[in-house]
Amino acid sequence: MQTAFYVSHAGQTYGPWALAEITLRIARMELIATDYVYDDGKNAWVPLMECEAVVEALRSEKPSAPPPRQPVASPAPSEAGGGRSEASPGAEPARLHDASSEDAQWFVQKGAHRYGPFTYLGLIKALQEKSIFDFDLVWNKGAEANETWVRLAEHEMFTPAAIRGTMETAGRESSKFFAARRFPRFPVASEVIAHDNKSVWLGRTYQASEGGSGVTIRNAMLEPGQVLHLHFEEFDGLPAFNAICEVVNKRYVPNVRDPRAAVPYGVRFVDVDKDVQLALKEYGSVKAA
Repeated sequence: MQTAFYVSHAGQTYGPWALAEITLRIARMELIATDYVYDDGKNAWVPLMECEAVVEALRSEKPSAPPPRQPVASPAPSEAGGGRSEASPGAEPARLHDASSEDAQWFVQKGAHRYGPFTYLGLIKALQEKSIFDFDLVWNKGAEANETWVRLAEHEMFTPAAIRGTMETAGRESSKFFAARRFPRFPVASEVIAHDNKSVWLGRTYQASEGGSGVTIRNAMLEPGQVLHLHFEEFDGLPAFNAICEVVNKRYVPNVRDPRAAVPYGVRFVDVDKDVQLALKEYGSVKAA
């Protein structure tokens, strides 16, 4: 069995390296999914993630247990009651006390659990803080016409225009609920390769900042909190670069049945070269000028 491999990266050949060296360099993002290793058995160069020995070595390092489940974060008590209702769709959830407002009539369903009541602005704040997502379900007690649970992204009160209108109406008070972006975003349209050390997916960016990116990836099964390795191609003077990223948002796309469908995600950079962040910052400043 082959125990050492030559590796082709960025046009250069390295090695021979042991499997432990290769997996370490993958973890450090010094090797990426588009690199090649020389397979003696096939007498040919094969993509890194198609080499059985490399894949098995990565698989052996897979954690034996899932990470501990984090409790679902709720909006601050001043904005919403943090209780839970077990009512079925169409039925009235148990009323929980909310001393801050008489308008706390919104309930949220995340998976099998239901929470509420929340105020409308409390839900917007939760969206901002990534405590809830637009694919979660909402139900409004006070809306007689809304007798069923609806995807938040499909509810008329949570369209970008409706939220923007609320922000304008709230005026100075909006600062309590609408957090300013830490890093300004700008449009980018470059190819992306994403992988999780087991599978590889193609994608494309639609916006970026020095802190993260908006990417459409041909995998509808990714979830917020998941860590990915992304390779961004060169674009309009921006260099190609690699980054370890955490999925922080997933846009709801209706009628998706194919797990390979392209879905937009928001990712933040967990580990990226400082020179790359500087280049992204300067590029954004030029585009904003």
